Amino acid sequence: MEKVNVIINEDSINKEKYVNEQEIKSKKNQFSIFIFFINITSFITFSGLLILSWLSLIWLHKYHFVFTFYRYEKTESTSIEYFPIQVNSSFLYAIIIFTLLSITITYIIYIRAILYFKNFVILNDKNKNYIIPISLNLFLFYIGELTHNKSDIFYIYYFIGFIASILSLFYLIKLYYDFDNENENLDFNSFINNTLIYEFFYGSLISLDLYYLFYVSCQIIFYFVERIEIKIFMGITVNFFMGLVVIYICFKLKNMVIALLFDIIYNGIIIFHFNFTENERKNINLNSIEVFLSIIFIIGFLIELIYIFNYKRNKYYYI
Repeated sequence: MEKVNVIINEDSINKEKYVNEQEIKSKKNQFSIFIFFINITSFITFSGLLILSWLSLIWLHKYHFVFTFYRYEKTESTSIEYFPIQVNSSFLYAIIIFTLLSITITYIIYIRAILYFKNFVILNDKNKNYIIPISLNLFLFYIGELTHNKSDIFYIYYFIGFIASILSLFYLIKLYYDFDNENENLDFNSFINNTLIYEFFYGSLISLDLYYLFYVSCQIIFYFVERIEIKIFMGITVNFFMGLVVIYICFKLKNMVIALLFDIIYNGIIIFHFNFTENERKNINLNSIEVFLSIIFIIGFLIELIYIFNYKRNKYYYI
């Protein structure tokens, strides 16, 4: 009887082992399918961002919109309208082109990693959360194309853009923090890749989304109350708080691109102000406080840029 029990126990153990192995195998297959689906989604989304971001340059020229930024252009037959933290047309082109180049370079690194190393995790995010801000920015770029058929419901994009920019910033900043940028033992190639991806790609998107968050906030306010006195007051207020918030975030992230792009943005704000003639400024009571604040923040971001550069140069012998 004891032998029979032993045999029965061995059979039951073997059956349990077989069942467990099959369950593990099934879960691995399901996980592999899930990862494959996520990787394909990642590829499609990133490809869409690359294509739409470059198309947005055409839409910016044709429809004067990118995201819901408006490109004011003063000619002999047209005049411009004051808007808070608005940048000059040429500077808006510069900001967008810089962002497009950072997207393109990162996409090339991403495709190279897939083709040569079969690695879809080049953006260093195990949960693929980077798909979320990429998808959100893809949509924000697409808004520029929708402007050629601008209707009474266009203001809805202000609210959608406001929410999208907040969510995008949350994930971009989280991804940046999750990255081990304190690792001093990187080889040169890894250092270059990480600099291009995190310093330029994430830095550019964070900068664009931060600027857009403050810009679209003004658009929402002026949809309800559009008075020139409110616009000028908001210009001073938003200029000040945007500068403080960005300086803090830039310092915490130690990102040179954010400092550089906001130096460009604040220079663009100053140039936009001087597109108005003296008579135009008097007619709308446009003072120079926003210009004064912009100069202070230009100096502040320049100091921050030098500080971050020296910080990274002391940390890495490559620089």
